[in-house]
Amino acid sequence: MRALIAKIADFIRETDKLILILVTFASGYGCISVFSATRYMDNLRPVIVHTLSMFVGIVIALAVSSIDYEKYFKRWYLIAIGGLIPVILTFFIGIAPEGTDDKAWIDLGFTSFQPSEILKISFIITFSYHIKT
Repeated sequence: MRALIAKIADFIRETDKLILILVTFASGYGCISVFSATRYMDNLRPVIVHTLSMFVGIVIALAVSSIDYEKYFKRWYLIAIGGLIPVILTFFIGIAPEGTDDKAWIDLGFTSFQPSEILKISFIITFSYHIKT
């Protein structure tokens, strides 16, 4: 239990508090903007969704920032392949959203996603590895 508390204390100590504060203020400003844009609709759903998304995003950002990326740099080629395979799959099983002829989406049954977003993340990781070394 002490080790867990020590890890949490180290994480809080090492977190860039200025960036966390700026992100929170920017997200809060976004919530206020959404409220301002929708206040006459008699529906607070957009504001609630935006506020919950803000908190979930901050929690995910904190979780991602705790990952030691040095471990994953050694396996950059797997990350690159993991980003390329879904994009290549769009040539065979890709779907086009209604009104477009761009088959850049993959249908998972319950939702669809655009694999190029995964490719962007894998590119950032692999490119940063090559710049660092």
